[in-house]
Amino acid sequence: MSKKKKMNLFYTMKINTSDVINNNYYIRTSFDLLRKNGSIVSLGDNQIFVFIRRLKEIEFKKEHIDELFKERNYLKSLNNSKKYGKKIAEIQNEINEYLFVPDMVSLKCNTTRKDYKDICKKGFIVEVSINNTTYKMEYRRLCAGAGQLRRNTAIFINSELHDSLENIMMCGLTKERIGKINLAKFNAYFSLYTSSVNKVKTPRICVIKDYEYTLKNQNVVWIEENQNGELDTYNRDIDMEINAFDGSGIISPRMAEIWKDNLSLDYLPASFIIRGPWCKGLVSVFDFHKFAKEVAHKDKIVDYWGVEYNVDDIDVILTTSQFKLYKKYQNFQEYMYFFQKFKHMFGVTRVTKERNNFMTTLNYQYIQTNNFTENSIKELAEYTIDYLKNIMSGNKLFTLLLLSGKQDFNSSIEDIESDIDSNLAKCAMYNDSILNDSYVRTKIVKMIDKKIKQTKIGKLYVEGSYDFTIPDLYAMAEHAFGLEPKGLLKAGECWNKRWVDKGSPVVTLMRSPLVAPGENRKLNICFDNRCKEWFKYIYSGNIYNIWDTTIIAQSDADEQHCPRL
Repeated sequence: MSKKKKMNLFYTMKINTSDVINNNYYIRTSFDLLRKNGSIVSLGDNQIFVFIRRLKEIEFKKEHIDELFKERNYLKSLNNSKKYGKKIAEIQNEINEYLFVPDMVSLKCNTTRKDYKDICKKGFIVEVSINNTTYKMEYRRLCAGAGQLRRNTAIFINSELHDSLENIMMCGLTKERIGKINLAKFNAYFSLYTSSVNKVKTPRICVIKDYEYTLKNQNVVWIEENQNGELDTYNRDIDMEINAFDGSGIISPRMAEIWKDNLSLDYLPASFIIRGPWCKGLVSVFDFHKFAKEVAHKDKIVDYWGVEYNVDDIDVILTTSQFKLYKKYQNFQEYMYFFQKFKHMFGVTRVTKERNNFMTTLNYQYIQTNNFTENSIKELAEYTIDYLKNIMSGNKLFTLLLLSGKQDFNSSIEDIESDIDSNLAKCAMYNDSILNDSYVRTKIVKMIDKKIKQTKIGKLYVEGSYDFTIPDLYAMAEHAFGLEPKGLLKAGECWNKRWVDKGSPVVTLMRSPLVAPGENRKLNICFDNRCKEWFKYIYSGNIYNIWDTTIIAQSDADEQHCPRL
């Protein structure tokens, strides 16, 4: 089983507003002290790091750092590794210095809003030493993404790089040109550069308008406050505005093969989560070149701005919901001019796995939205009970599953071995007598006890997996080539290769966090042979129809993840 190319991890400082205030805006510290206090964080390589290296003319030599890790790990693996303690420490210090990015600080607000605002206005200074090198930098606020804001955190940057970095990140736009905009949304778009990515070849893109339409007479549960201030609920038919392809696009099989090689994969992912300047979302593999020729009978495609392209010159189709500031550019050609001028890149943050888990865990939210009898709840818990019984009876396979954190009951020992990270599980694979060791047995007992407690609060194993949600790609291709979108799936239907192959007529779809029973949706599996042909690249992922309210019921999800059970 292959793995995605290993992402480089870099070290940055994490500082609290209280540290800044208590030290009068001037902090003196060291890398070792920060790490000891848990104030050094590891971040995957992202576009901001790339821009910083470019501005400071720093060449990142991946081969060199890989060799350092290889040498360190080899020395640590030796029986007499203590003999090489000094050498291991020297190598680790070199690694730390090489991967440390002093130009960026994550500032967490653990005091007051006023303190945070004052720090944003004034900035602050950090003097940090690592090995024999000392950095002294003043920092200014750069950005804060939605995830960072949820943790009361913002990114501050070396003031000497701030303006140049901001100019690059704006990708040709100015504050005047952007004009009035929702600041929270802009902040989220601007912070996309902090996403950890692996670089891929920049595709030839056609941005098409989102397909927005009205679904008539949709039956919903309507909640309304009555005269007494109480909430009344009743069924009501309403018209609903739908964006059929929110956050989703298409990538050709040809370009997907190139990205597969860029990511050093030996399998072709069904979908990729992408990042680029002002761009994000999911692109799934669909042969739109074949569609253009055999269905649309066209060799041209027109983008949002009315620019016409030869279909063969396009690798990726994005929707305007994926290209966040599309209204701020005269056309996509202007965007690409600035993209190249500032040496931007496209990256992939995540891809579909080569093989989905056979089993996954429920939670109390999923369980509470179903009606169970005494017998059906016993049947639901049967998998989990058998799993625990097998471990407690000394079954080697199930013990390895527990130690490795895997959930696939259909795994063989060879399957586990090919995709295992736990050192303890690796030892047990080759010498199962270690399972009789008192330390190991105590550890296993604690893990079993934890599993039992989790089972009691609803974390039961069931057949299913967490997949990307994907719109009807056939309908999207129809829209892209100017045809009336009809799609291959009808209302109440979905397509998922796993369940098609199994012959399951109905599946339950849920998305976390599930907050209302109406989000638990049952859909019929479509077995149409046309789906098998046109969706043949989507071996993983659940394809939704565009003719019912499932996607809206699941918290208006776009390219999010839902378990299929």
